[in-house]
Amino acid sequence: MKFFRNYNYIMAITCIILMLIAAGIFYMQFKSRYDVTLGDIKASFESRLLTIDYVMQTATNQVQRMKIQAQNYLISHPSPPTDLTLLEALQEDKAQKTYNLDQLPTTYNIHMIGNLTGEGSLRNRTADFYRELAMALDLNSAYQGIETTIPNIAWVYYTSKNQFINIYPWVKSADFHFSAELYTHEFYTLGLPENNPSKSVFWTSAYIDEAGKGLMVTSAAPVYEKQTFLGTVALDFTLDILNNLLDHFAYVDTPLFIINKNQLLAHSQLVSSKDKTIKPIQSAFPDELQPQLAKILSNSTQDFFYHDGYWIIKQSFKNVPWQLVYWVSHQTILKEAFYSTSLGFLVLLPAIIIILMIALYLTRREFIHPANLLVQHIEAENQGKTTVIPKVPVAWQAWFETVSQAFRENRTLVKKLELYNASLEAMVAERTLEISKLNERLSAENMRMGTELETTRRLQQMILPKKQELKAIHGLDIASFMEPATEVGGDYYDVLEYDGHIKIGIGDITGHGLESGVLMLMVQTAVRTLLANQETDPLRFMNTLNRIVYDNVNRMNSDRNLSLLLLDYHPSLGTDTGHGTLHLSGQHEEIILVRANGKVERIDTQDLGFPLGLEANIESFVAQTGIELASGDGLVLYTDGIPEACNRQNEMYGVERLCTVVSRHWSKTVDEICQAVIADVRMHIDDYKVFDDITLLILKQQ
Repeated sequence: MKFFRNYNYIMAITCIILMLIAAGIFYMQFKSRYDVTLGDIKASFESRLLTIDYVMQTATNQVQRMKIQAQNYLISHPSPPTDLTLLEALQEDKAQKTYNLDQLPTTYNIHMIGNLTGEGSLRNRTADFYRELAMALDLNSAYQGIETTIPNIAWVYYTSKNQFINIYPWVKSADFHFSAELYTHEFYTLGLPENNPSKSVFWTSAYIDEAGKGLMVTSAAPVYEKQTFLGTVALDFTLDILNNLLDHFAYVDTPLFIINKNQLLAHSQLVSSKDKTIKPIQSAFPDELQPQLAKILSNSTQDFFYHDGYWIIKQSFKNVPWQLVYWVSHQTILKEAFYSTSLGFLVLLPAIIIILMIALYLTRREFIHPANLLVQHIEAENQGKTTVIPKVPVAWQAWFETVSQAFRENRTLVKKLELYNASLEAMVAERTLEISKLNERLSAENMRMGTELETTRRLQQMILPKKQELKAIHGLDIASFMEPATEVGGDYYDVLEYDGHIKIGIGDITGHGLESGVLMLMVQTAVRTLLANQETDPLRFMNTLNRIVYDNVNRMNSDRNLSLLLLDYHPSLGTDTGHGTLHLSGQHEEIILVRANGKVERIDTQDLGFPLGLEANIESFVAQTGIELASGDGLVLYTDGIPEACNRQNEMYGVERLCTVVSRHWSKTVDEICQAVIADVRMHIDDYKVFDDITLLILKQQ
């Protein structure tokens, strides 16, 4: 068979598809690894940025603390102290016109205080000068705290405009002494009022330390007494300390580095405090990026951005005016992603090939070859040939035996079916004749029932009041409409005039069809009979009518009953024309009373009667009420088929909508009012099925 001949092609295509899937998986893993590597670098970069920023914030806070301590001291000491040991320990070199704190009191050591050195004389100075000296010496306590908080700090000091400096850690004046050259450094000049009107903490550019500790940067703040500038407090970091903050970055192929304007402040490979010059930032970037360096530095994005084969990330510190920068080549990221992905793929690929080869061998031996033999065996059995079961795996032998057994049984069944078909054809012919006769009987029965229903429907229509009868009613304009939901309806209405007596009735018999139609005819006949016998009392009239319906329903073994409302109309006589009186009895839907101006009133009939046919005697339930009609006043009578008419959204028409339509059209004739209501009901129902009879009666006083 073609399937078995093409098996090798199918397996080859399967192998190719699996290899493509494996290649796709490799690419997705490689792409994911590439993105993860960039994400890891960024996360490590931002973590290191926060760490360095925290250290710089700590330094800024300590400088601010020194400033506050110095200014508070001056506020709390309006006059020079008289018993300050360190102030008394200052020694003056009259020949050099300098002073220092080289000789410490016995209660102090070099780890507790800094050395205060200055130029000029200590004698005959102003009180404010001595207060400032005392303030500078008081800062020694802050110096010790800073050394504890920020280990490896280079220097902490106060530089006064009165030509002295208090510097910590303590250093001999022979090694470092105040000189006016200090006033040219940024740690002093950037604190001057003209350069720092906001009196805030500031950071300097990198510079070479006067005391010999190499390249460093400084955080400083101006000190004021009221509005008078006194000097600056400062602390120094060597660039090696900044380098230490960059050590052990997770990705060491290219190091992190810190820049400030055009200065390279920290770089583990390029910057050292021992350098004699400050390197420019160009030295930290590869040659390929040098032509576009200005564009790279002006890029404001906070995320990785790609430029000429390199991924670059550059973010600013919050607490210092510096930037942390890192770049890595696209090739490096590719290699990292490839090496981390390829090992798994190199294991996966041979595994797929081996699995495919094993699957090919096993499927040929255990499935393809036995299946091919089984197909040949089935073809031989189908042709009626006697075959021997070939050598196949044990699991397949049962299939061969089952096929042989099935074909033997099939041949036996075919013979039996041929005999059975012959007898079945005779049985079918016999049953067909019986069904034909039964259909003829059903057709005749349907015609008979259809004739009966049509006869009943015509009887219903025949006994309804005619238009000329309604026109002949003195004092009232009357319009009516009735439409059954089936061939025979269960709604009833009538307008009768007998010997000057006008009786109007409307009712709704439960259910539809022939049984309801017959009951409707009974009611109409009974009403006419009672009226002909001049029964005018509404209570006796209703109770007698109920008894007739009750007895007939019981005789019919029917569960039907009906709601019925009867109205007796009496027109005014003589000169008082245009008025009339209605007496109502019986239980039915609400009556809609409409005044000549279109105002609508709804009258509940629940307490005026009881459904007919449920109880033998309803005399105690029947009551009567009257309505006076002026010219233009009228009533709207209806069955529940109108308010309960539904559309496809299962929304009922409702009495409220009926009242609205009637009120809107009341100025028209009764026929026009009737047509407007029915048109609105049909518009509401649209193309949905009508499930109940619809009856409407409009009465208007002439």
